[in-house]
Amino acid sequence: MDSNELLETASTRRIIDVQWLCALDEAAKRYGVDIASYRGGIKDWHEQMERTKVSLDALEEAITLLEAHPSAFDIVIDAGTNITANHLGILGAFLYSSPSVDVMLKFFELFSLVFCPAVKLVFIHRLNEKSELWMLRHDNDKGMPTFSNLGFSYYCIALITFIRSTQKESCSVEFFFERDPLDEDVIESLEQRFNCHIFYGHKIRRITLPSWYVNKPCTYANPELNATLVAPMHYSAESTMDSSLAEQVFSVFKQYDVTDITIDTVSQHFHMSSRTLTRKLSAQSLSFRTLLDRYKLEKAISLSANPSTNLTQIALEIGFKDLSSFSRAFKRWTGESPKSLLISR
Repeated sequence: MDSNELLETASTRRIIDVQWLCALDEAAKRYGVDIASYRGGIKDWHEQMERTKVSLDALEEAITLLEAHPSAFDIVIDAGTNITANHLGILGAFLYSSPSVDVMLKFFELFSLVFCPAVKLVFIHRLNEKSELWMLRHDNDKGMPTFSNLGFSYYCIALITFIRSTQKESCSVEFFFERDPLDEDVIESLEQRFNCHIFYGHKIRRITLPSWYVNKPCTYANPELNATLVAPMHYSAESTMDSSLAEQVFSVFKQYDVTDITIDTVSQHFHMSSRTLTRKLSAQSLSFRTLLDRYKLEKAISLSANPSTNLTQIALEIGFKDLSSFSRAFKRWTGESPKSLLISR
């Protein structure tokens, strides 16, 4: 299939492992909730759980249904803590067999769309106190998230639970979120239960982990198994990208220097006019500008991991003429100054 055919078949329909649904279903039942029948239910819920892969929309539909339940947050906490390496198949084995936590987290970044295509992870390994996982939730062109807050909570809990499960020793982590959706007593309970601290007022979500933990070898390290699973993981990632219009465009971005990326160069790659590409993106509430900005943000975060790189260099590398124009753009994207990229150095 050539690039044009791939783009024609790509959509915003994102695929996840059915275990995300199964874990949520099991947790809900412990609270007396049958997702298949609760508040009108989901008519094909049981049929979907018999598959191996399902649409992310199915998970979001269930999450939306549960939001009205008084124990909704407790349900997603229980569900998130039940996502294990066994549930994740090849991905779980690949991550568990990584030589060290920092390598595993870099793999998480590389294959984050396989873990869950609603969130793009960018890992920054800091050498001093704290390393960071930036969690870039995909929004459409109107700034509306394609993954709900409750769904994102499910994702975060599953992510941290998995990372901690690779070590016999736990560590305290910090969460930075946009706003406070929970009561103070719930936050306090959550912080104690997960050995974490939660901070609000940050447009871009991220997790910080202590560097002593990130530098540790993985308990289940297996270099031979890890090397064997590299090719299947790349195949899985490519299949995920092929099903997403946005990811197809992202893959073309990576083939060019940022300063050379234009809608004309990208549309030519797909053998179509820029007007046709614009129309296809618009049909899915996306725009070329939104995707390019998102790509520049990811690249800026990654570049900041190099301790010898300053903000001016980052600005020039991602196509801005000076630091002030980059600062304005970064503030628009994240609500923060780009200096936040350097805080943990």
